[in-house]
Formats: sequence, structure tokens, C-alpha cells
Amino acid sequence: PYGATSPAMNAVIAACKTGGLLPFANFNRIHTTPACNITNTQATEGLAILDKALDIADQHTT
Repeated sequence: PYGATSPAMNAVIAACKTGGLLPFANFNRIHTTPACNITNTQATEGLAILDKALDIADQHTT
């Protein structure tokens, strides 16, 4: 069904939110939309949060 998710995606999104990133997920995609006035430091921080969350996704692959 449209908008379905999986336990793996739920874990990744939860990790993003715990880190302070508020993504939108649909199926196996993660969408983020930073503000137009984001600083390089903030962008780097957001990417670090996403990278850490994707480590969780790696645990669900074979």
C-alpha cells in the first residue's frame, strides 16, 4: 500500500529524530529539506546525523 514502511525504516527514522533531524519517509526513501539559510556547520551536522542513522539501516541488510 501507498506510504507503507518497514521495521528497518522505522528504526532509521527514529534515529534521525533522536539526533534532531526531522525527515519525511516514504517506502524506502528519506526526504530532508534544510532551510535556505542553513550554515555549512549545520549542514555538516545534519549529514552526520543521517550518516549515523544509515548505520542502523546497514544492520538490516545481508
